[in-house]
Amino acid sequence: MTSLPPVSSYEQDIQAFHARVFELLSRAVTPGPPPAPGPLFPPDRLPNLLIFLGTAVPAHFASIRAQLPAASFLFWLYPSCAMEEETAFLRAIPAGSRSLACPLRPDSLYLDKLSLLIALLPEKQVNFVASQESRTRYAEPIKEINETVQAILESCSLDTGRGLIRLRCSVFNLPSIERNAGVKLNPVPPGTSAIVCGAGPSLARQFELLKSLSGRVLIVAVGHAVPRLWRAGIRPDVVAEGDPHAFMNWPADAGGTGFLVATPEVSPEVARRFEAVLWCAGSSMPFTTVMTRWGFELPSVRLHKTVTVLALEFAALLGCSRVALVGQDLCVDEAGLSHVDDNRVGDRDSLIEAPGNEGRTVLTTRDLAGLRDALEQYLRLLKKEAVNSAVPAPDIWNCTEGGAVIQGTVRRSLTDFAQALDPAASAPPPAALGAQPLRAGVFFRRDASATAMAGRLDDVAVRLKEYGAGVETLVLECKRLRKELETHPISMERVRRRQDALNESLGQEERRRADDALAPWVAPLLEFTDHIMKETPGCLSQDPDPVVQLNYLQQRFAFAGDLCADLRGDLDWARARLPNAENPGLAGLNADVSGVVPTLREVGTKTERHPYEFKSFRRQALNVIRPGNRLLADWLERYSGDIPPRFHIHWLNQFVPYVTVQIRENVWKPLSGFLSIVEDAQADVDRFVVGSGFDPARHAVVVVAPGNWIHAIEFARRYPRAEMLVAEPWPELLAVLMSRGCFLHHFPSGVLVVGAHEALKGWETLYADRLQSWKRRNLDPKFFVHPFAAEIPEIQEFARQLPPVV
Repeated sequence: MTSLPPVSSYEQDIQAFHARVFELLSRAVTPGPPPAPGPLFPPDRLPNLLIFLGTAVPAHFASIRAQLPAASFLFWLYPSCAMEEETAFLRAIPAGSRSLACPLRPDSLYLDKLSLLIALLPEKQVNFVASQESRTRYAEPIKEINETVQAILESCSLDTGRGLIRLRCSVFNLPSIERNAGVKLNPVPPGTSAIVCGAGPSLARQFELLKSLSGRVLIVAVGHAVPRLWRAGIRPDVVAEGDPHAFMNWPADAGGTGFLVATPEVSPEVARRFEAVLWCAGSSMPFTTVMTRWGFELPSVRLHKTVTVLALEFAALLGCSRVALVGQDLCVDEAGLSHVDDNRVGDRDSLIEAPGNEGRTVLTTRDLAGLRDALEQYLRLLKKEAVNSAVPAPDIWNCTEGGAVIQGTVRRSLTDFAQALDPAASAPPPAALGAQPLRAGVFFRRDASATAMAGRLDDVAVRLKEYGAGVETLVLECKRLRKELETHPISMERVRRRQDALNESLGQEERRRADDALAPWVAPLLEFTDHIMKETPGCLSQDPDPVVQLNYLQQRFAFAGDLCADLRGDLDWARARLPNAENPGLAGLNADVSGVVPTLREVGTKTERHPYEFKSFRRQALNVIRPGNRLLADWLERYSGDIPPRFHIHWLNQFVPYVTVQIRENVWKPLSGFLSIVEDAQADVDRFVVGSGFDPARHAVVVVAPGNWIHAIEFARRYPRAEMLVAEPWPELLAVLMSRGCFLHHFPSGVLVVGAHEALKGWETLYADRLQSWKRRNLDPKFFVHPFAAEIPEIQEFARQLPPVV
């Protein structure tokens, strides 16, 4: 067998860079002189990170650095130069300065380091500047840097909507990460080929040929392709997956026989099906930081938009000589399908043209075009690195039937691929891909002790509990001070005592949060909290009124404390399932992850603990609803049912999902767009505003049948001061949505939500009273009936029966 590429040096370099950045972020910044005026950017738009490409000249560095605040990072890329020049330049960078320098060479991993740096920064105002003499000479690296910055910023933007789910799934996968700590890769025999199966609609046309090649090549499936392969009788040797919501796609009996290559944020319900898992560093940067500190060397692999990149990276690391791509259509077929599982592009999803493999233009979506761009970028990097390595890159053949052109691949048929195989070719069984003995090698972990893992989880849980208790005290002090400020006459002595107590609580919170062991866990919770606070009408305000500021502090830390409680429960869950002598049933590689059940695809509030339901989200939603409708809030709080079977929910993120409702047998109606869920809602609200002449100064709005609430959210975002009433005919659907998504914070204080349900008698009176109050204030109600639901007979009847304006 051949040796695997020496990626351990890659690991060491990246981990050292990670440690350096984290050290600089953890260190208090000493205020320096104000930034010197310069031509690079306006003084009111100073970046948090400046990427500069220019020669290694100390004086030039000093000039650029002086134009940045001390808290901003400078990432200096310099072309190759003489050793003495490089040494002098690096010595000129002040110790402790947020300045990093990296040569512009492939072996320096400058793109990987840049991606890591951007991901770690709490604020992501990034500028890239190349010196005049560099712009022509280094045009290709400049293009790659721009693409990398754009890609990582997009990924970080997505993390706003998925980051907590990624983190919580990673915690749920800790028992499996522990059990699979010794798994490392074995190289495949020379000449071994692989087929990477995507989930494009053409995959089904290649099933028979794929079956005939089983055992002769490694069949690697991206997660979304597994269900159809499984139903066709094809058992992939390897599955590459990283989707936290993968459980929605998989049949209950799929998986288990192969080798899983996954990132920690993958759906735990899917990961538990495999006897061997190669865990790779994933997209949850907080979790990756913790794993590094705890001594877990999860391999760093490239992750960029599409799991196909992970699958190809795996095949390359194994040493496969040739890889065929099938089912990588990256376009919509003639029937309007984008995936092999009958996922049909909606009528409203905009399509664009792209060059096709058969010499004709094909139609694709912007999302699929983005996946193609990401795949092509990876293929360019793979070939470039092979030039500087002793290990050649595999030949990548695009054997998809039809589909869009993928630059960087050889266009051939799968039949050609099969005929090019050695007649005696055979692929190693999945069990041979991962060797169990732990030794220093390609991927390793410094600490293989489950006892140590248990101790670390216990320690974090204790610190989170202490932090949560401190936050509860802080919220209580906000309430006490607010009460004193609202008491007449005001006692300044009592106000000062309460102010001192609040300041002490704030100081304790800041000190606990800065704890190295706690910071990676608390930081993402507070980042998400601050995102929610920015979207909450009237929460962030320039009003110096202390009552207004206290309201903000109270809301911020109450929500953050609830998020801490969710995460602490996850850590306790994982701690109880680590393999140990007292739990021999958990010692095997395929131990059942109790509590994450196969029926998770239809999870409601009734099932066992899982990483998708947030008590914090539910409580926050109830706080919005309860002031206007206590009866509904109490009913929602008690609701413990599953998802009503007439609804199918495709979870997308931490906000709102894609929902379809069954209107008659075998007929399902979507309640929003899918690929263009936000854009569709914006367009629908635009049409309503223009058609109705809506003016928040003269009108109120009644949102009838909010569905998955995306339209109601868009209206609330646009008119945060508007008077609003939401008439919800499906409160049981709302009960499920608000436990899985955080979205009711968008609505103005005083919003009234009424639920039409047999257990909610009197909602008609609440509804009529609110319309009467608008009439007394000369506000004319405008009725926004959900445009996707307006064609459903029961919604038409519901709208007709709403009490009229008297």
